[in-house]
Amino acid sequence: VVRVTRLIQALMHTLQRAPNFPRNDDIGLACMLHIIRAMSTILALRDTDITCQVMEVGAFATVQAAFDIYFRDVHYIRSDQLYSFALQQLVLFARNWLTAGGITEEVLEANAGTERAGREVRTGDRNRAAIASGLDPCPMLNFIVKLVAKLTGK
Repeated sequence: VVRVTRLIQALMHTLQRAPNFPRNDDIGLACMLHIIRAMSTILALRDTDITCQVMEVGAFATVQAAFDIYFRDVHYIRSDQLYSFALQQLVLFARNWLTAGGITEEVLEANAGTERAGREVRTGDRNRAAIASGLDPCPMLNFIVKLVAKLTGK
């Protein structure tokens, strides 16, 4: 889990800087797509500790900020195929975010009564707080509405 946590932090650090990469070669866009795909894969592991780490580092806000940067300008992504692929990756990320978050929330609630004391309780409380903030419906709905608007062209 420690190595995956370091990987998640490095991915988020790189994703925050991807819009500053050269535009002419679509390096930043390719970087963003690979990172979002990696985050989707990490979320698909459905490991409680890893999902909590992903939600705790603010991955959703970082992905949403990258989406806002790349899709604000209609000419930023020149290829229709790349545009469609980018939206598919973002939809996959949103789906895995909701699925992994929901499953993790259920596991944490089921384990809430079995925690002993001390460190386990603090970790459980921190994980529940990370899941609660990660599954806040307002930002999720706003992001999904933006994705649907881009997908439908409205």
